[in-house]
Amino acid sequence: MIDSFRYLLLFVLIFCSLTAVRAYIVQVYDNPDNLYFISSSSDVKYGFTYPNGTGLMQLLNPNNGNNTDNNLYIRLLHLDGTLTKFTVPLVCDTFCIQRAYPLNDGYVFVTLTSANKTVNGTLVDWSGRALQSDVLLTDVPVDGKSPPLAKTNANVNENFLVATRDGNTVLWKIFSAPNNTGQITQLYGGSITGNDDNHLVDHEIIPTTEGGYGIAILKRIPTFTPDPLVSKVFSSSPQWFLYVTFWQPGSPQFDMPRLVWQNPNPLLDNRLVINGCGVAVDGTGYFCIVKIPTTDGYDNVKVAFLSGGSVTNVNVIVNGTAAGSVVKEVFGIRQLPYGGFLTVEVNTGFFTGSPYELVELVPIDPSRITTNKRNQPDPNAPAHQILFSVTLKSSDDMSQRTVQQIIDDLDELIKNKGYTSFSQEYPTSYLDETFGFLPAANLWDTYRFKFIGVLIGLLVLAILYFCARRKYSEGQSFVVIKFALILTDLSLDIAFVLSSAKNVPQIHTPRM
Repeated sequence: MIDSFRYLLLFVLIFCSLTAVRAYIVQVYDNPDNLYFISSSSDVKYGFTYPNGTGLMQLLNPNNGNNTDNNLYIRLLHLDGTLTKFTVPLVCDTFCIQRAYPLNDGYVFVTLTSANKTVNGTLVDWSGRALQSDVLLTDVPVDGKSPPLAKTNANVNENFLVATRDGNTVLWKIFSAPNNTGQITQLYGGSITGNDDNHLVDHEIIPTTEGGYGIAILKRIPTFTPDPLVSKVFSSSPQWFLYVTFWQPGSPQFDMPRLVWQNPNPLLDNRLVINGCGVAVDGTGYFCIVKIPTTDGYDNVKVAFLSGGSVTNVNVIVNGTAAGSVVKEVFGIRQLPYGGFLTVEVNTGFFTGSPYELVELVPIDPSRITTNKRNQPDPNAPAHQILFSVTLKSSDDMSQRTVQQIIDDLDELIKNKGYTSFSQEYPTSYLDETFGFLPAANLWDTYRFKFIGVLIGLLVLAILYFCARRKYSEGQSFVVIKFALILTDLSLDIAFVLSSAKNVPQIHTPRM
């Protein structure tokens, strides 16, 4: 679970303001109840945005171990920075799965998958008042492995779709948007079942530009072929399949599912997931992003297609790594209004433990190279690079390279990384070749004259203090030191503003 309120809050602020960022205000909201965001593997981990820009976030209370609290804690972050908080009480005897989805402005639709595997919904307004409870979303018990999805289309005031997975079948219902009295009505319903015995792994709703909906369905074969890295036998037969099916306004059913992508990847049975689907920026088609495992991490593959099932493009837009001590996780992917994608990556292991990547590329005993993890930004660098420290230990073994030789090797390899393996590996490919690898400066050699000047200044102040006290024992002799400290503080403030204020953008006054 994500236990820090401010990280997801910042994430929602970024994505709620992609199209009109001119100035920003950072606000931190207290979380006195120690609530937790839903697991990072959940479909709702990024939060949602209403048409008016309000952000919807949902939290749980894990304090009672088995989470029998079952309440869902809603936070609405408005564009003016205010926060609306309310709790949706959900009745459930044992562990349940709760989710909240935005409808048109002013309403939240909360789903509850209970232990008996029935799925119900509750319509709630922004004040937390339940307008309609026990909305039956499935006519039969489901497998309970995944919560339902709910989305509106471009016409948010018309209807919304709820889709639930039950084994290898997707159960769906379309409801009217809330009316003036806050009530919804089921308009259509049905199920989507393939004509094969492949296993349903994931599904995603695609709101269409025509006011309809699409559903993307990810399936896999019942039994995987052996991993070629183990069996040494490569099989080109497909293991994974991505289908899409569409519903047009007024139609009683979704059309026939169409195959738009397949893959022979045999790695780990259920690690492929759909990371989101949407409408292409130019409005000519649709896309889905599929997360595919690889030998050293995973790729996020964008599959673009038309409503008729024709595939227009397949390409990797971003990849993640999980090799050795380095993990690069793609935390979020959102399409930009004018094309392309914005990704939020979380890098862990970037020389935070033993810097294994340097050890592998330079002949050195791993025990001789460590890091204190005290990385810091370089204010003098044009691109705000990060300085990280590495400690090299000397060795009594004459066959080992000396510390100075290792420094020279690393400096040469980094400055010429375009011709070495440093440019091919992560994270060494991010090292600045213009900086190289430099030993830390000797503080005394660098600042000795400043140290001596400070000591002389303190000595002069002490002499003036004692002279004044000796001449006027009843006077406020300490004013001499206070006056000197005030002048020093003023001088340092002026020097900071003139030389380094540009490196701290948080103190700047935002301008429209």
